[in-house]
Amino acid sequence: MGRFKQIMNKLFPIVLALLFFGFMFCQQVESDGILYLGYGQPSSLSIEESNENTSVIGFMWYVQRANAHIGLEYAKEGTLLSSTWGRNDAIEQGSSTNLSFSGTLPLKIKDTKATIGFLIGSRVVKRYCPSGDSFLGLECYAGEDAKSVRKPNVGMLFTTRHKKTIIGLRHTSESSQIMLGFKLPLFE
Repeated sequence: MGRFKQIMNKLFPIVLALLFFGFMFCQQVESDGILYLGYGQPSSLSIEESNENTSVIGFMWYVQRANAHIGLEYAKEGTLLSSTWGRNDAIEQGSSTNLSFSGTLPLKIKDTKATIGFLIGSRVVKRYCPSGDSFLGLECYAGEDAKSVRKPNVGMLFTTRHKKTIIGLRHTSESSQIMLGFKLPLFE
């Protein structure tokens, strides 16, 4: 079972990226791309967890047939325990990669749309050196790559869009952010 977990830890970000680009080139996607940025607070301010402010960058496409948005995002959130560079479970800010799915709410306001949806993905919770520490100032022994342990990440997303601008809220078990985004001129 351990080998399967290692393979999934390596393949999951690749699968997410392939799904993302598959949706991008799919003919069902209307040319309506939105880039958004978010900034916020961690959900916990414990001494045993990272208390750095959180951020997110993401991209959403509007899928006309489904009347929904599909997207991919990368967030700096949560706690990462790092046992690299000669440290043992040093507390750092973690990261997550998530897919988002949002449905349009039935609002009757001119030029304004609202969506509510969910996020699903994974976050890095631990980095370690399988063969131990380096004695030459490298991240790991003999320059090998550090291994990562991932856990599931889920959350909610709410946005309102007026013409070409979106404002929204994003919340996961690790953090909450206020989001601001824009329809990209490239997709008009």
